[in-house]
Amino acid sequence: AKRRLTHRRYLALYLNLLSDGGEIRFKTDNVGLFDFTLEEISSLGLTPEVVTRDLHASEYNAGNVMTEYERSFSEQGMKINMLTLKKPEGFSVELPYDFTEDGRRRYLNGRD
Repeated sequence: AKRRLTHRRYLALYLNLLSDGGEIRFKTDNVGLFDFTLEEISSLGLTPEVVTRDLHASEYNAGNVMTEYERSFSEQGMKINMLTLKKPEGFSVELPYDFTEDGRRRYLNGRD
């Protein structure tokens, strides 16, 4: 689970890159992944602004840009889960690593 792109370490990285008020929008047909993501967001002390378990039947579908996979899964009758997470003003998470000039990770605790 720690390699999932919605693991708390990755979420912290994304949020650190965003400006205050910036938004992450996450969509998936995978209920397990969606639940995992909600737990990871909660572990950071945050709450999504929007959570829907059926995007296409919700008020949040207006203006939705469908991906190829989303269209395919929807045509198969699968529901699309969606959440939006806004970066709170001043929110920052200290990461256990930094990036070198060539883009490689350098762990702050001395690990390479």
